[in-house]
Amino acid sequence: MLAASGAQPATTASQFSYFRLLSFAQRRYDYIIVDFPGVIAEPAEPLLSRSKAIYVVCTPERTSLALARRRLYQLELRGERDSTLAVILNRYDLGPYSKDAMEKAVGHKIAEQLPNDSHAVQTAVASGGFVDPTTRLGKSYTAFAGRLDGHELPHPKAFSRLKSLFYKLDPVDAALARR
Repeated sequence: MLAASGAQPATTASQFSYFRLLSFAQRRYDYIIVDFPGVIAEPAEPLLSRSKAIYVVCTPERTSLALARRRLYQLELRGERDSTLAVILNRYDLGPYSKDAMEKAVGHKIAEQLPNDSHAVQTAVASGGFVDPTTRLGKSYTAFAGRLDGHELPHPKAFSRLKSLFYKLDPVDAALARR
């Protein structure tokens, strides 16, 4: 869990704790996605080396592209294989920079472009639910999830299973989302 304030938690997990959690999850799930903060705690670093793919997410702004380039370089210095590293361009719109120019700026191929669809995001936030899968952004999420699974489109029931998992984790939020 990450503190929303960005403050350091009072306690830190050990490397052993991360591996116990990973082992538990691997026995129960086909796919495990870990969202790391900007700075990865030392005990969590070995999880990176066990990853099939590491995605660095950035936006099309110059500063974000430069930070993504730096993060990719740091990961390579830690010994991460270039074949596992990929870039996701979030909030992409046809702007002043072409995809080629952004790939040159980040120093890596952009694997995925997610459109800038603030209306879909705001609607999801206001309803306490998920981004509508019929929106441009929702379709991009669906297509990307399918590619992660090795298919062009994921199985339709995959999302209902994912939603039910989130509802099981937090019944209060689930009740609000159903309203």
